[in-house]
Amino acid sequence: MMMTHHASWVVLLLFLLVVVFCLNVIQSSGVLEGKTCINGLVYDGDNLPGSPFQINSTSSNATDICKQQCKTTDGCKAYVFIGNSDGYFCNWDQGDCYMKVMTSRPTYNKCACGEVMNMDFPEPRPSSHAPLNAKNVLYIVVDDLRPELHLPYDQALMNTPHIDKLAGESMVFERAYCQISVCSPSRMSFLSGRRPDITKTYNFINHIRQANCGVTISSKSYTNTTAQQIAVLPVSTHQGGAGQCCTSCTAHGGCTLWTYNSKSSSCHLFKQGAQVPTIQMNKCLTCISGIKGAFASGSANWTTLPQHFKLNGYFTTSTGKIFHTEEGGVGPYPWIGNGMPPVQDPPSWSRGYSMMDVNGVAPMAPCHHGEFRFGCGINATADGVVLDNSAPLCDKTISDDAVSKLQTAVNNTHKSGQPFFLAVGFRKPHLPFRFPAPYLSLYPNQRDIPVAVHDTMSYNVPPIAHRGGTSTQKDADPHFPTNTTKAQFLRLHYYAAASWMDAQVGRVLDELSSSGLDNDTIVVLHSDHGWQLGEHGQWEKFTLWELAARVPLMVRVPWMDETKGKHTFSFAELVDVYPTLVELAGLLPPPDHAPLSGISLVPVLKNSSRTLKNYTLSQYPRCPQDMNNSSLYYESNDCEFVDRTEFPFMGYSLRVDGWRYNEWVGWNGTALSPVWDNVIGEELYAHLPSDINDFDRSENTNLVQTERLKANELKQLLHDIVDNELSQRTW
Repeated sequence: MMMTHHASWVVLLLFLLVVVFCLNVIQSSGVLEGKTCINGLVYDGDNLPGSPFQINSTSSNATDICKQQCKTTDGCKAYVFIGNSDGYFCNWDQGDCYMKVMTSRPTYNKCACGEVMNMDFPEPRPSSHAPLNAKNVLYIVVDDLRPELHLPYDQALMNTPHIDKLAGESMVFERAYCQISVCSPSRMSFLSGRRPDITKTYNFINHIRQANCGVTISSKSYTNTTAQQIAVLPVSTHQGGAGQCCTSCTAHGGCTLWTYNSKSSSCHLFKQGAQVPTIQMNKCLTCISGIKGAFASGSANWTTLPQHFKLNGYFTTSTGKIFHTEEGGVGPYPWIGNGMPPVQDPPSWSRGYSMMDVNGVAPMAPCHHGEFRFGCGINATADGVVLDNSAPLCDKTISDDAVSKLQTAVNNTHKSGQPFFLAVGFRKPHLPFRFPAPYLSLYPNQRDIPVAVHDTMSYNVPPIAHRGGTSTQKDADPHFPTNTTKAQFLRLHYYAAASWMDAQVGRVLDELSSSGLDNDTIVVLHSDHGWQLGEHGQWEKFTLWELAARVPLMVRVPWMDETKGKHTFSFAELVDVYPTLVELAGLLPPPDHAPLSGISLVPVLKNSSRTLKNYTLSQYPRCPQDMNNSSLYYESNDCEFVDRTEFPFMGYSLRVDGWRYNEWVGWNGTALSPVWDNVIGEELYAHLPSDINDFDRSENTNLVQTERLKANELKQLLHDIVDNELSQRTW
């Protein structure tokens, strides 16, 4: 009994330590009351003489003392305060103050707080007050979630009670689609309200805050013999590549020309002298070159969805993955750091109220080696308390922070009347599928998990349609099925990860319900794209097919009784979310130079049988490494780190009533546009309304040859739609 009693105290002590650790993570990732510096970011760069110096204050915030010292010191461009730490808690009254001559790419330290001085965030227009009796917005984005949910989409196997409850209070869109089925470009599409051909972001290199340099030149470089080289900057493809080089030149006062070399990960800035009227260029197969661009005329000056609410008087705050969290950029400030755009796009949020370093605060910890690296139920309680000393669960950290920020927003609304826009981005069920082990018990044994009925790709589907090189299947031939045990393992762990995420959604919704503001708060939930679980021989996302493009979408508007528990088959696209929320909140559209691509779905919310559009449009690039054998175009064909000017192919998909038509064509990298007369492959699939939630029934046979007239009709419609979209570019 004594040993059992002692063991119980040990377990309790470990539990309390875990709780203290998690609370400290949340505290360090949240807002420091009364401070304007940016939590967690340490700006690198040279220090002024006499820096760092210690601050020990009990009467005022040490960060404020550090800031004031920087403001009154000549040459101080930024400050960083690093509080003392006992390993668990940060002391914000004692620590070291660093005054910086210049800043560069920041690093993360939970006990740090930094700010660049005398630089305002660029805003498209002055801010205004929120409308009278303005409504709040809770915006939930889930990573890699396909519409395989229990009640909303009639999926009996799934256990998603909290999203089920939300769906019962919402209008559920049965036919909602993303515009590109990969994280970063999709998020920049729906958060800017523009299609990928308008944002010109298709990969993990470009982001919307980069400068607009117009047409660029591939395989050519400027040299120091024909123009004066004024700087060489280290820039990799993971830091923005040619887009970052264009941006760096545009931000540099003396730069007029630039060359990016991907082989050496270098950005070369040049100044064209008046004595050299014509600049000669050299051949360089790994180079892309261009001229100084502009910020105001491109996407860098667009108003994002949360930014539009901020500029209309809302308190805007975020946690988790809203914009893409990996890759990044090196400036200009504030776009320095990880993410696309970097650090979750600071102009989008009330200053200091976003989780800028998501990977530092809520990283996705790995699973085991071998096949088990794709998924693991870890030793943790059902509410996410980790019991085996492994890393915290990222979505637990995010839901904790979401609850904390929701409380801050609600308190602010009660005190000041200011409405809020809270964005919450959950990371699961993204790979690896890591979750508390109890969630496995919600599903049958692995050997009883059903696999895809059609688990191979038909030979009449063009090879380019398949995405090879994924983490789960590498370059496996899609004409042969995945090992059944592996397929069942992946499916089971995907489902359990989705249920774990559902529980975290429930925590946030419960907090909203108890806030007293739930009847004044719009709730939107959707994913960034779909997901394939072995159908057609495909795993993960990255395709034009229905299961990669289709997303769950539900909109809860408490004062609109006609939305509650309703389903609509009206087509919807993720670019429609922006204008829909703007209209629901009573705001005007953003006065940007480029119009939004989407339309408001409010008429559908008022009448679920209403039809607003007769198609949805998606696209995806393909970059086969072996360009000499079209029968193997399914192998290693990813474009995530290929410059958009060097894509060989682009695929477009048109979804209409009863049909999906996909066309793979050549790509004009100079104009960033399709070459319609260079057709690589076509696909045509029939869709019956009754098959919408049977993921095994559709797109198993390519009908492009047997239904040639229908294919030609949709082909022409697709060309007309895309050409019209491209004509709206401001480039």
